[in-house]
Amino acid sequence: MTAEYNNLIAKWGTPTWNRLKSYNFPARYIHHASFVAQLDEYPITPYRDSQWTLVPGLADSSGVSFQSVNYPTRYIRHPNFMLRIDPISTATGRQDATFRVGY
Repeated sequence: MTAEYNNLIAKWGTPTWNRLKSYNFPARYIHHASFVAQLDEYPITPYRDSQWTLVPGLADSSGVSFQSVNYPTRYIRHPNFMLRIDPISTATGRQDATFRVGY
């Protein structure tokens, strides 16, 4: 498996996107439908709704933010304990769209 992966990377390069897999439901991935996050089993249709670019945190670069691949002006954010994919234009939006590991 490692040799296959290395051959793919050598030929095509490292992907510029990621999929977010659930920790407690490992067969499920985060995607969006009408800009609301959902957790469903792979494969996801349309597949680009489950692709994210990992960028430095919008509110704090020690965290991370997840930028939508197919809607690059939108990020995963968590207003009111809900995951949405929104454009970010306020300080509150930047905080909602910044995640940290282990906090």
